[in-house]
Amino acid sequence: MAGRDRIVTLLRQLERAACRCPAHSSFHKGAAAAPCTVRKTDYAFEMASSNIRFGPGVTREIGMDVVALGARRVCVMTDPVLATLKPVQSVLESLSENGITFKVYDRVRVEPTDTSMPSRVTANSGFDVLCHGMSYPISGNVKTHQAQGYGLEHPLVPHGLSVVLTSPAVFNFTSTMCPERHLEAAQILGADISSVKLSDSGRVLSETLRSFLFELQVEDGLQALGFTSEDVPALVQGTIPQERVTKLSPRSHTHDDLEELFHQSMRLY
Repeated sequence: MAGRDRIVTLLRQLERAACRCPAHSSFHKGAAAAPCTVRKTDYAFEMASSNIRFGPGVTREIGMDVVALGARRVCVMTDPVLATLKPVQSVLESLSENGITFKVYDRVRVEPTDTSMPSRVTANSGFDVLCHGMSYPISGNVKTHQAQGYGLEHPLVPHGLSVVLTSPAVFNFTSTMCPERHLEAAQILGADISSVKLSDSGRVLSETLRSFLFELQVEDGLQALGFTSEDVPALVQGTIPQERVTKLSPRSHTHDDLEELFHQSMRLY
């Protein structure tokens, strides 16, 4: 439960943090942040660049979206556990209400069980940028690793885990592009940045992430998943096609950069 308590504490810190939107943020100016206006209306918003929609109730819009695309017969892929839970049921109800014929394939071996979510999924979530693109070949090239708490008999590297293992190296790499933001992230995670130089922002955030992951009992780097330095070329080749997400990184990267980041991520502690 220690890991879950740490997550709750972090979320409470974020909740108390000052507003960071352009209209109110004063983090770089040293002045007190102006109070935010809290809206009482719920909003959904869509990020067209990633085709991801957020907001209460948006799952029930799937049927309308499918109709708008001109589809009449669709497949729904999930796993045996999620097939019984509310998110999937909402999807099926939305498809039915909009006259869409569908077939459910519920033997996909990806998602965790509902009982594993509170601890391991929470611990493996929340660190994302260039490491997101690097995560795909890590999960896709799984060897024998058995994910803790997922109750599965087959090898699996959960997506969240494959993301967080490279986060210390990646955020150290990207820190030169905006050291102030990296220091702010370290502070939110509990680091004392009162005497830290901007030039050390990457190191401090990286060390803070390692401490955070260690406390959450996250595996000790890629080697703990069965990878070695000999796997790095394949991991790099698997990352290169992920330009859809890697291009969002604040710092551009080369083939050699990716190799070094994977090598640095072999061990964390």
